[in-house]
Amino acid sequence: MNINTALVKEAISQISAIPNLYMDPHYLVLDLLALTSVESFDSDEKFSSVIRTLIHSFELISKYPESGESLKNDFYGYSSYHFLSDYPSNHPHDDMRIIYTTQDDQLWIIGFGHRYLPSDIYDKLRSLKRHSSY
Repeated sequence: MNINTALVKEAISQISAIPNLYMDPHYLVLDLLALTSVESFDSDEKFSSVIRTLIHSFELISKYPESGESLKNDFYGYSSYHFLSDYPSNHPHDDMRIIYTTQDDQLWIIGFGHRYLPSDIYDKLRSLKRHSSY
């Protein structure tokens, strides 16, 4: 990992402080570590930029959970918010995803990350069966 560990810790702290946003802490760390391995986010400056955009997106969907697209099949009942990082690998398509659900006015994050890197985010979440625990 070329990203400064202090930046990852700071991202954990900032994301954890967002009101009405909940995520299993283990998965929060794993998803952030996965972002450190995305080649286009491979410097402290780029990683920090991606984290700022991610936090902004978390804040947006915590206020407007209807902003995401409804998912189907294995993820029926969940939503996916798509957004563009500052370093897209397939511009102009949104390269980042946040998968979430709402329960009792609380936003539960199932997972987040790059759509395809280091692997397909939906396949990763499906294989880990993260969504079955919410």
